[in-house]
Amino acid sequence: MNIPNKNVYFCIKDCIFIHCMAKIENISGLNLPKGDTVYTQEYIQSLRDLDRKSPDKLKIIAQKGAQERILSVDADIKIVGGSRGGPLERNTIVLTKDGKKAIKDIECGDIVFGVNRKEIKVLSRSDYSQLDCFVITLENGKQITCSDDHVWCVILENKHAEIVGNTHAFITKEIAHYLTKGYKVYLPVCDSDKELIEVVSCEYTKKYDCCCIAVDGEDSVFLLDDYIITHNSKSFSALMETLKDIRNPDFHGLILRKEKNDLDSLISDSYKVYSQFGTYNKSQNDMTWNFQNGGWLKFSYYTGAYQDFKDRFQGRQYSYIAIDEGTQVEYKKFKYLLTNNRNAAHIRNRFWITCNPDPESWVRKFIDWWVDEEGYIIPERDCKVRFCFMDGDTPDQIYWGDTRQEVYEQCSSIIDSLWKDEYGDLGYTKLDMFIKSVTFIRADVSENIKLISTDASYIANLAQQDEEQRMRDLEANWNWKAAGDDMVKIEDLEGIFGNSMQLDDEVHRASADIAFTGGDNFVMWHWVGRHTKDLVVMRIDSKTIVSVVQSKLREWGVEECNFTYDMQGIGQYFKGFFPDAVPFNNQAAPVALDRKEEEGIKYLYKDLKSQCAFMFYTEIKERTISIEPALLERKFSGNGFKNLPLRQILMKERKSLRRDEVGADRGFKLLPKKLAKKYVGHSPDFWESWFYIEIFRLTKKKHKKAKGLWMI
Repeated sequence: MNIPNKNVYFCIKDCIFIHCMAKIENISGLNLPKGDTVYTQEYIQSLRDLDRKSPDKLKIIAQKGAQERILSVDADIKIVGGSRGGPLERNTIVLTKDGKKAIKDIECGDIVFGVNRKEIKVLSRSDYSQLDCFVITLENGKQITCSDDHVWCVILENKHAEIVGNTHAFITKEIAHYLTKGYKVYLPVCDSDKELIEVVSCEYTKKYDCCCIAVDGEDSVFLLDDYIITHNSKSFSALMETLKDIRNPDFHGLILRKEKNDLDSLISDSYKVYSQFGTYNKSQNDMTWNFQNGGWLKFSYYTGAYQDFKDRFQGRQYSYIAIDEGTQVEYKKFKYLLTNNRNAAHIRNRFWITCNPDPESWVRKFIDWWVDEEGYIIPERDCKVRFCFMDGDTPDQIYWGDTRQEVYEQCSSIIDSLWKDEYGDLGYTKLDMFIKSVTFIRADVSENIKLISTDASYIANLAQQDEEQRMRDLEANWNWKAAGDDMVKIEDLEGIFGNSMQLDDEVHRASADIAFTGGDNFVMWHWVGRHTKDLVVMRIDSKTIVSVVQSKLREWGVEECNFTYDMQGIGQYFKGFFPDAVPFNNQAAPVALDRKEEEGIKYLYKDLKSQCAFMFYTEIKERTISIEPALLERKFSGNGFKNLPLRQILMKERKSLRRDEVGADRGFKLLPKKLAKKYVGHSPDFWESWFYIEIFRLTKKKHKKAKGLWMI
């Protein structure tokens, strides 16, 4: 009988399945292929509830959500990966036993409400300052403000009005992402009149102070003005998979991490799972669980030279192999381990890889079918099984298909050459023998209730990482990667901050990034030679800003021909008011200073903006520019920050000056502003308007068209 994955729920206590202890009404009537009983979801949930009230270390139950899916789906190769979630705006109202309270006023020990208005205790509250927040608007007009990584319990409906999977745990940014892709998003509602309410929009607003509470509920769900919100381990699941065959005397398993020392925490967790089934050999040369019925599970590592690795595992047979943090292992080693995934005892061979998103790894290419163009897992494909034949030494050479037959048709000549009639006599077919089934399961830290309930600071600690790491750990994004390293190092900028005054030609100049009210900052710098003398930051309307700029140029003694501004977008508005100024066209071709450079300059830089950015980088490295010391301590506010000294703003925005690896084969290309915002946390208006000054090194006093500047 084929059993749908979503209906497979099981529990383990002292033995693999609790046959004798379960009442008949708790049995689904289905069986696993081996004959093991499948229990109802309601029965398993009752066991979870009981365990929460009276914990029993001998009772091992899969957590609801990803862990449950991981253990139930059947495939030769399982790859388990995902995000490692986030708070609400501090004035958000939560339903408590004492009435409605702002989440900022909730204390440890307070009673709030979960599903079905069940009373649950607050375990902890964490406070956060100035987090990026989104506003979620519901169909009834209700708006909820929360952090970009707050975890929600959601239902998805695709463009064909089909419900996608079961309930998902998505962070706020993912909700925004799926709305743009045409999905309808619903939140479960604890209301007698309706079960779901539609999310109309999910849009970034600004930074807010936020709070997060952890509650003593199995699903970590609590009620917010009648709406259910969820706050809802991959490695632990890999240990639990062994329990399916732990009483088989012929079971041999292998779990690997990169280094031998990396195994300490995993081995510690293994005692929670296996202590009732056998004994552990603590020898560093063995590291093996020997189970009571004769089977065993070995811990090992995969670092080192390939030949040494091959020698350690040559000829070994393991019915179960798991690589923890598999993005760190070489593809060549992974393929070799596949040759060890075999047995002569008719045990189902399984190969697991657990990992966090890494866009540089072979795993990202391997799971490409499950990932959309923006790096997120496609909901409809989560847990879906595909088939493949792995030819060659890179993931690019794999033949993929939705069925074994589809794969076979692509590479039949290879498989036919490998086939022997004796295999058929043993009951095998070409398709079953040579073609592997593969699935990817998205798992979130937000679903790890036991971890969050005991250590709410874990997510907070992850949130303190840089943007790149947050995108991977908290948002499960497989495309996010550093597009080159920081070019301007901390010590480089500190050298400029402490540099002597670089007056050069002592000409007064000004450079500006144009913005009006409601958007980014209008930032304008005053230069004397190569020395940054002053700075003005504004958010005013277009009519007033022209007047202010004119006044500032007079105050600073800057002639109009020595003023440059970003002419993209709303910068076009300035053209009629400052006819003698030098408009900075970001997308213009790079500028050659003489005829000799004309042909080759286009191979050095992508565009004018990239050219000026690189020139500015060179000036920083060579210490040929300087900045007024008092200016560094002046505080400014903007879209995404408040009352920060200029020193700190520039230190942060320096990360925007980096090479874009896309198209890097043709000269230096500056990282696009859209991506730069992710590294910085806000639009790098200060930094960009700062390096616009380089345009004057490429032009004469009077600006003309970029082409043929040497003729001026």
